[in-house]
Amino acid sequence: MASTDNLPGGWVAVYPAVKMPQGGQGIVTKVQHPDREGHFVLKRLRKSDRADRFEKEIQQMDELFSRGAPVPEIIDSGIWHGKSWYVMPWYENGSLENLIGAERRPDTLKLINLLAEIGEAIRFVHDAGVSHRDIKPGNILLGPDGPLLADFGLCRHKDDPRLTGPFEDVGPKRYTAPENQDGINESGDQRSADCYAYGKLCWSVLTGRPALSGERQLEPEQRLDVLLGDPSLKRFHRLFQRLLARSDERLTDWEQILREVRGDGDNPSSAGAFEPVDLESLLSLAEQVVDPYDLKSRQQAEKLEVERREMASELWVLINQIFSDRLANIVRAINERAARGLHFQLGPGREVSDHFDEDLIAMIDTDRADWHFLNMPPPGGLLMSKWGDSDGKSTIGLMVVLARYGDEVKLIRVPMKRQDHYEYLLPALDLKHFIDESDVMQLGFEDTVRRVTDFAQSAAQLGERMIGRYLKLTVAGESVADGYNWEGLS
Repeated sequence: MASTDNLPGGWVAVYPAVKMPQGGQGIVTKVQHPDREGHFVLKRLRKSDRADRFEKEIQQMDELFSRGAPVPEIIDSGIWHGKSWYVMPWYENGSLENLIGAERRPDTLKLINLLAEIGEAIRFVHDAGVSHRDIKPGNILLGPDGPLLADFGLCRHKDDPRLTGPFEDVGPKRYTAPENQDGINESGDQRSADCYAYGKLCWSVLTGRPALSGERQLEPEQRLDVLLGDPSLKRFHRLFQRLLARSDERLTDWEQILREVRGDGDNPSSAGAFEPVDLESLLSLAEQVVDPYDLKSRQQAEKLEVERREMASELWVLINQIFSDRLANIVRAINERAARGLHFQLGPGREVSDHFDEDLIAMIDTDRADWHFLNMPPPGGLLMSKWGDSDGKSTIGLMVVLARYGDEVKLIRVPMKRQDHYEYLLPALDLKHFIDESDVMQLGFEDTVRRVTDFAQSAAQLGERMIGRYLKLTVAGESVADGYNWEGLS
């Protein structure tokens, strides 16, 4: 059924009316035309002061479509009552937003393939020199032949003059890159901001949850491999760290981005011809190897190990929460007040490496080299640096490492610094007065939870004092890398 409402170009609204997502500069209506089959979407300019941007949207979509870009086709357009309008196809499957929070969702592999297609679409637009600047699930339409990028109301060619006003946020809430949040980004080429938004989009689509504020998806409890219980998704954490980095350090090479999304190179090459495997024969041979008593014993041991890991994980989350409760507001307020002069960061940091492991064992003087803390990020971490620091001389941090040996755990407080231009932070051997370690504690006891809480709170309090000393040293022009300047603080 169609209404007789007055719309441009002979288009009429479809009734009963369908609730349509409304953009900041357009009024959107589901329509049909007596001379055309099917349904369409008509978008009209809402505010006259956005006329230039609306015209740019029509022009850019039409040009990109003519080049073969995965964007909706402009079916019709014109001027009506002094305001621009255009018509594009109606897509029955709606937008990517329909997948987020849906009860029945495609499996992870299909979602990854979909995200790769979306990445290819953004890549096509970027290769044309255009930044979309409004990447979010509602602007990714699910067409019959694949996803399409829609709503180019904020798009900008790298050679275009600025159309948005000063101090005007550019982009959707929770998907906007930090450099675009206050409209202070004067760069003509803002394709990097789309890469940031793509990282947020990937997390949201794969988890089925709304995007988190800021860079919270980098927090350990928000990792995809943790939330979805799939170790193969660890690569996405590495990818998100690079996509959500500062604009000058952000990954913008779509070849690398899509390689990580698809997982290319994670598995050995399957090229070449192989004889088919008789799986039943192999399983029959495997059964002859198994000792039923040994199997039961191993299963019990594996179950116990899972329980221990879960208990240790609960302690990990507890420490992380204590650091956040104590320091998050302070770190946020300092970053805002410093107006990009400083870059303070709260979170677990990178996974503990082999190099870190050797130094840590040497620092705590332990003869137990098989404590488990490799390949896990420390639960508590504070990182302080100046923006634009290239050699790491202004970077210093504090970590709390949770180590486990069987059903025993211990905590180690470790100062961190950049050393000899090494890419990552390493234990600061000249700040040994900051080092502290707990006694060995048994998992599963209330007293252990209490002692872990006390240790974490003490470490967070030291973090507060370190923030104060760091600010004083920086204002005075003193070196934060000089261990002498940190004496008297513990």
